[in-house]
Amino acid sequence: MDTGAIFRGTAEAVFLAPISRIQILLQTQDVIPTLKHGKSMNGVLDCFSRIKNEEGFRALWRGAAPLIFIEIIKNVAQTIQSGRYKEIYSELTEQRKPNPNNPNNRDLVSVEYKKTVTVKQLDPSENPLAAPGIPLVAFNLASAMIVYPFMVLRTRIGADYGRRSQRQYPNMFQATKNLVNAGGIQALYKGFTPFLVFTLLNDIVYKHYVASQGNVNTSFLLHFVNDLALFPLIVLSNRLMMQTGNPSIKYKGLVECCQKTFKEFGVKGFYQGFQINAFIFGVAGSIFLLNSFTEKRQEGQ
Repeated sequence: MDTGAIFRGTAEAVFLAPISRIQILLQTQDVIPTLKHGKSMNGVLDCFSRIKNEEGFRALWRGAAPLIFIEIIKNVAQTIQSGRYKEIYSELTEQRKPNPNNPNNRDLVSVEYKKTVTVKQLDPSENPLAAPGIPLVAFNLASAMIVYPFMVLRTRIGADYGRRSQRQYPNMFQATKNLVNAGGIQALYKGFTPFLVFTLLNDIVYKHYVASQGNVNTSFLLHFVNDLALFPLIVLSNRLMMQTGNPSIKYKGLVECCQKTFKEFGVKGFYQGFQINAFIFGVAGSIFLLNSFTEKRQEGQ
Protein backbone atom coordinates (compact mmCIF):
# COMPACT_ATOMS: atom_id res chain seq x y z
CA MET A 1 0.00 0.00 0.00
CA ASP A 2 1.15 3.52 -0.77
CA THR A 3 2.59 5.04 2.40
CA GLY A 4 1.59 8.47 1.11
CA ALA A 5 -2.05 7.35 1.00
CA ILE A 6 -1.78 6.06 4.58
CA PHE A 7 -0.33 9.35 5.78
CA ARG A 8 -2.88 11.46 3.89
CA GLY A 9 -5.74 9.26 5.07
CA THR A 10 -4.67 9.47 8.70
CA ALA A 11 -4.13 13.24 8.58
CA GLU A 12 -7.48 13.86 6.87
CA ALA A 13 -9.30 11.60 9.35
CA VAL A 14 -7.84 13.41 12.37
CA PHE A 15 -8.82 16.77 10.86
CA LEU A 16 -12.30 15.69 9.72
CA ALA A 17 -13.33 13.61 12.76
CA PRO A 18 -14.87 16.48 14.83
CA ILE A 19 -16.71 17.82 11.75
CA SER A 20 -17.95 14.34 10.91
CA ARG A 21 -19.22 13.67 14.43
CA ILE A 22 -21.05 16.98 14.72
CA GLN A 23 -22.82 16.37 11.41
CA ILE A 24 -23.78 12.81 12.41
CA LEU A 25 -25.25 13.97 15.73
CA LEU A 26 -27.24 16.76 14.06
CA GLN A 27 -28.60 14.33 11.46
CA THR A 28 -29.54 11.52 13.85
CA GLN A 29 -30.16 13.15 17.25
CA ASP A 30 -33.91 12.42 17.16
CA VAL A 31 -33.25 8.66 17.03
CA ILE A 32 -30.39 8.52 19.56
CA PRO A 33 -31.83 7.00 22.79
CA THR A 34 -29.75 9.22 25.08
CA LEU A 35 -30.85 12.37 23.19
CA LYS A 36 -34.35 11.49 21.95
CA HIS A 37 -36.27 12.82 24.96
CA GLY A 38 -33.78 15.47 25.99
CA LYS A 39 -32.95 18.95 24.78
CA SER A 40 -32.22 18.97 21.05
CA MET A 41 -28.96 20.30 19.63
CA ASN A 42 -29.57 23.59 17.86
CA GLY A 43 -26.88 23.95 15.26
CA VAL A 44 -23.16 23.35 14.99
CA LEU A 45 -21.99 25.57 17.85
CA ASP A 46 -24.53 24.17 20.30
CA CYS A 47 -23.58 20.61 19.31
CA PHE A 48 -19.87 21.37 19.73
CA SER A 49 -20.48 22.96 23.14
CA ARG A 50 -22.58 20.05 24.41
CA ILE A 51 -20.05 17.43 23.31
CA LYS A 52 -17.26 19.35 25.04
CA ASN A 53 -19.25 19.93 28.24
CA GLU A 54 -21.13 16.63 28.55
CA GLU A 55 -18.64 14.13 27.09
CA GLY A 56 -15.30 15.92 27.17
CA PHE A 57 -13.21 17.54 24.44
CA ARG A 58 -11.63 14.25 23.32
CA ALA A 59 -15.09 12.90 22.50
CA LEU A 60 -15.08 15.09 19.37
CA TRP A 61 -12.83 12.42 17.86
CA ARG A 62 -15.17 9.50 18.52
CA GLY A 63 -15.46 7.63 15.23
CA ALA A 64 -11.99 8.67 14.07
CA ALA A 65 -10.71 5.06 13.85
CA PRO A 66 -13.13 3.92 11.09
CA LEU A 67 -12.74 7.34 9.47
CA ILE A 68 -9.00 6.65 9.07
CA PHE A 69 -9.80 3.46 7.13
CA ILE A 70 -12.35 5.37 5.02
CA GLU A 71 -9.89 8.08 4.05
CA ILE A 72 -7.08 5.61 3.27
CA ILE A 73 -9.37 3.53 1.03
CA LYS A 74 -10.58 6.67 -0.73
CA ASN A 75 -7.04 7.91 -1.36
CA VAL A 76 -5.93 4.55 -2.74
CA ALA A 77 -9.06 4.33 -4.92
CA GLN A 78 -8.51 7.85 -6.29
CA THR A 79 -4.90 7.01 -7.16
CA ILE A 80 -6.00 3.91 -9.07
CA GLN A 81 -8.92 5.68 -10.74
CA SER A 82 -6.84 8.63 -11.94
CA GLY A 83 -4.37 6.26 -13.57
CA ARG A 84 -1.30 7.49 -11.73
CA TYR A 85 1.56 5.05 -11.28
CA LYS A 86 5.18 5.19 -10.16
CA GLU A 87 8.27 4.43 -12.16
CA ILE A 88 11.50 3.79 -10.28
CA TYR A 89 14.81 4.27 -12.03
CA SER A 90 18.09 3.08 -10.52
CA GLU A 91 21.18 5.09 -11.33
CA LEU A 92 24.62 3.59 -10.80
CA THR A 93 27.24 6.00 -9.49
CA GLU A 94 30.88 4.97 -9.32
CA GLN A 95 33.57 6.78 -7.35
CA ARG A 96 37.22 6.27 -8.32
CA LYS A 97 40.57 7.61 -7.08
CA PRO A 98 43.92 7.97 -8.91
CA ASN A 99 46.21 4.93 -8.92
CA PRO A 100 49.69 6.02 -7.73
CA ASN A 101 51.39 3.26 -9.78
CA ASN A 102 49.49 4.15 -12.93
CA PRO A 103 48.26 7.79 -13.03
CA ASN A 104 46.19 7.11 -16.13
CA ASN A 105 44.00 4.61 -14.25
CA ARG A 106 41.69 5.06 -11.27
CA ASP A 107 40.80 2.45 -8.66
CA LEU A 108 37.15 1.86 -7.80
CA VAL A 109 36.32 3.17 -4.34
CA SER A 110 32.56 2.60 -4.07
CA VAL A 111 29.42 1.98 -6.06
CA GLU A 112 26.18 3.70 -5.13
CA TYR A 113 22.65 3.23 -6.44
CA LYS A 114 20.38 6.24 -6.51
CA LYS A 115 16.64 5.74 -6.97
CA THR A 116 14.53 8.27 -8.80
CA VAL A 117 10.75 7.96 -8.42
CA THR A 118 8.48 9.62 -10.96
CA VAL A 119 4.68 9.67 -11.01
CA LYS A 120 3.08 9.46 -14.44
CA GLN A 121 -0.47 10.01 -15.60
CA LEU A 122 -1.83 7.27 -17.84
CA ASP A 123 -3.87 8.01 -20.92
CA PRO A 124 -7.55 6.95 -20.47
CA SER A 125 -7.12 4.49 -23.33
CA GLU A 126 -4.37 2.77 -21.33
CA ASN A 127 -6.31 2.78 -18.06
CA PRO A 128 -10.10 2.37 -18.48
CA LEU A 129 -10.62 3.47 -14.87
CA ALA A 130 -9.30 6.93 -15.78
CA ALA A 131 -12.35 7.54 -18.00
CA PRO A 132 -16.11 7.25 -17.40
CA GLY A 133 -17.81 4.04 -18.47
CA ILE A 134 -18.76 0.55 -17.33
CA PRO A 135 -15.29 -0.27 -15.88
CA LEU A 136 -15.43 2.87 -13.74
CA VAL A 137 -18.97 2.08 -12.55
CA ALA A 138 -17.87 -1.42 -11.53
CA PHE A 139 -14.78 0.01 -9.82
CA ASN A 140 -16.84 2.55 -7.86
CA LEU A 141 -19.31 -0.14 -6.83
CA ALA A 142 -16.50 -2.37 -5.56
CA SER A 143 -14.78 0.44 -3.64
CA ALA A 144 -18.13 1.58 -2.18
CA MET A 145 -18.83 -1.94 -0.87
CA ILE A 146 -15.41 -2.01 0.77
CA VAL A 147 -15.63 1.41 2.39
CA TYR A 148 -19.29 1.36 3.45
CA PRO A 149 -19.03 -0.90 6.56
CA PHE A 150 -16.49 1.56 7.96
CA MET A 151 -18.94 4.39 7.29
CA VAL A 152 -21.62 2.52 9.24
CA LEU A 153 -19.18 2.03 12.12
CA ARG A 154 -18.19 5.71 12.00
CA THR A 155 -21.85 6.76 12.17
CA ARG A 156 -22.84 4.36 14.94
CA ILE A 157 -19.82 5.22 17.11
CA GLY A 158 -20.28 8.95 16.44
CA ALA A 159 -23.98 8.74 17.34
CA ASP A 160 -23.26 6.75 20.51
CA TYR A 161 -23.74 9.78 22.73
CA GLY A 162 -23.08 9.95 26.44
CA ARG A 163 -20.37 9.41 29.02
CA ARG A 164 -18.29 6.23 29.04
CA SER A 165 -20.72 4.31 31.23
CA GLN A 166 -23.60 5.07 28.83
CA ARG A 167 -21.85 4.09 25.60
CA GLN A 168 -22.93 1.05 23.63
CA TYR A 169 -19.90 1.02 21.32
CA PRO A 170 -16.65 1.76 23.19
CA ASN A 171 -14.50 1.01 20.13
CA MET A 172 -14.66 -0.06 16.48
CA PHE A 173 -14.25 -3.78 17.17
CA GLN A 174 -17.00 -3.86 19.79
CA ALA A 175 -19.27 -1.88 17.47
CA THR A 176 -18.71 -4.41 14.68
CA LYS A 177 -19.44 -7.33 17.00
CA ASN A 178 -22.60 -5.74 18.44
CA LEU A 179 -24.03 -4.75 15.07
CA VAL A 180 -23.36 -8.14 13.44
CA ASN A 181 -24.86 -9.94 16.44
CA ALA A 182 -27.96 -7.72 16.29
CA GLY A 183 -28.58 -7.76 12.54
CA GLY A 184 -26.12 -9.99 10.77
CA ILE A 185 -23.61 -8.84 8.14
CA GLN A 186 -26.38 -6.82 6.44
CA ALA A 187 -26.31 -4.50 9.45
CA LEU A 188 -23.05 -3.13 8.03
CA TYR A 189 -24.84 -2.22 4.79
CA LYS A 190 -27.91 -0.39 6.11
CA GLY A 191 -28.46 2.73 3.99
CA PHE A 192 -26.17 1.51 1.22
CA THR A 193 -28.54 2.46 -1.63
CA PRO A 194 -28.53 6.28 -1.13
CA PHE A 195 -24.79 6.16 -0.50
CA LEU A 196 -24.20 4.26 -3.74
CA VAL A 197 -26.32 6.74 -5.70
CA PHE A 198 -24.31 9.57 -4.11
CA THR A 199 -21.03 7.87 -5.05
CA LEU A 200 -21.97 7.23 -8.67
CA LEU A 201 -23.32 10.73 -9.24
CA ASN A 202 -20.48 12.45 -7.42
CA ASP A 203 -17.55 10.41 -8.74
CA ILE A 204 -18.68 9.75 -12.31
CA VAL A 205 -21.05 12.47 -13.50
CA TYR A 206 -19.86 15.43 -11.45
CA LYS A 207 -16.10 14.91 -11.26
CA HIS A 208 -15.65 14.20 -14.96
CA TYR A 209 -17.90 17.06 -16.01
CA VAL A 210 -16.20 19.58 -13.74
CA ALA A 211 -12.77 18.29 -14.76
CA SER A 212 -13.60 19.25 -18.36
CA GLN A 213 -14.44 22.84 -17.42
CA GLY A 214 -11.72 25.38 -18.04
CA ASN A 215 -13.42 28.14 -16.04
CA VAL A 216 -12.50 27.98 -12.36
CA ASN A 217 -15.51 30.09 -11.33
CA THR A 218 -17.86 27.68 -13.09
CA SER A 219 -16.17 24.67 -11.48
CA PHE A 220 -16.42 26.21 -8.01
CA LEU A 221 -20.12 27.02 -8.47
CA LEU A 222 -20.83 23.51 -9.82
CA HIS A 223 -19.02 22.02 -6.85
CA PHE A 224 -21.32 23.88 -4.44
CA VAL A 225 -24.47 23.00 -6.43
CA ASN A 226 -23.37 19.36 -6.52
CA ASP A 227 -22.86 19.32 -2.74
CA LEU A 228 -26.23 21.02 -2.18
CA ALA A 229 -28.08 18.56 -4.42
CA LEU A 230 -26.49 15.37 -3.10
CA PHE A 231 -26.27 16.18 0.63
CA PRO A 232 -29.76 14.73 1.40
CA LEU A 233 -28.55 11.31 0.20
CA ILE A 234 -25.89 11.28 2.93
CA VAL A 235 -28.44 12.36 5.55
CA LEU A 236 -30.83 9.55 4.55
CA SER A 237 -27.98 7.05 4.50
CA ASN A 238 -26.90 8.02 8.03
CA ARG A 239 -30.47 7.77 9.34
CA LEU A 240 -30.90 4.31 7.82
CA MET A 241 -27.63 3.20 9.40
CA MET A 242 -29.16 3.83 12.81
CA GLN A 243 -31.81 1.09 12.52
CA THR A 244 -29.95 -2.02 13.68
CA GLY A 245 -30.41 -2.64 17.41
CA ASN A 246 -32.15 0.72 17.87
CA PRO A 247 -35.75 0.49 19.15
CA SER A 248 -36.22 4.23 18.56
CA ILE A 249 -36.29 3.93 14.77
CA LYS A 250 -37.76 1.58 12.19
CA TYR A 251 -37.91 2.27 8.47
CA LYS A 252 -39.14 -0.23 5.92
CA GLY A 253 -36.85 1.33 3.37
CA LEU A 254 -35.46 4.46 1.78
CA VAL A 255 -38.86 5.84 0.71
CA GLU A 256 -40.33 5.59 4.21
CA CYS A 257 -37.20 7.15 5.70
CA CYS A 258 -37.55 10.04 3.27
CA GLN A 259 -41.26 10.46 4.04
CA LYS A 260 -40.84 10.40 7.82
CA THR A 261 -37.88 12.80 7.74
CA PHE A 262 -39.85 15.27 5.64
CA LYS A 263 -42.99 14.89 7.78
CA GLU A 264 -41.11 15.58 11.02
CA PHE A 265 -38.59 18.22 9.94
CA GLY A 266 -39.60 19.45 6.49
CA VAL A 267 -36.97 20.21 3.84
CA LYS A 268 -34.47 21.35 6.46
CA GLY A 269 -34.40 17.78 7.79
CA PHE A 270 -32.41 16.79 4.71
CA TYR A 271 -29.82 19.50 5.36
CA GLN A 272 -29.02 19.02 9.04
CA GLY A 273 -25.32 19.69 9.43
CA PHE A 274 -25.00 21.40 6.06
CA GLN A 275 -23.98 24.60 7.85
CA ILE A 276 -20.45 23.19 8.06
CA ASN A 277 -20.29 22.59 4.31
CA ALA A 278 -21.66 26.07 3.61
CA PHE A 279 -19.07 27.61 5.94
CA ILE A 280 -16.22 25.72 4.24
CA PHE A 281 -17.46 26.84 0.82
CA GLY A 282 -17.75 30.40 2.10
CA VAL A 283 -14.18 30.46 3.42
CA ALA A 284 -12.82 28.78 0.28
CA GLY A 285 -14.78 31.18 -1.95
CA SER A 286 -13.53 34.21 -0.02
CA ILE A 287 -9.91 33.06 -0.32
CA PHE A 288 -10.38 32.39 -4.04
CA LEU A 289 -11.92 35.83 -4.67
CA LEU A 290 -9.18 37.52 -2.65
CA ASN A 291 -6.47 35.74 -4.65
CA SER A 292 -8.19 36.62 -7.94
CA PHE A 293 -8.47 40.29 -6.90
CA THR A 294 -4.80 40.37 -5.83
CA GLU A 295 -3.64 38.79 -9.10
CA LYS A 296 -5.68 41.27 -11.18
CA ARG A 297 -4.22 44.23 -9.27
CA GLN A 298 -0.69 42.91 -9.82
CA GLU A 299 -1.38 42.45 -13.54
CA GLY A 300 -2.72 46.02 -13.78
CA GLN A 301 0.40 47.54 -12.22
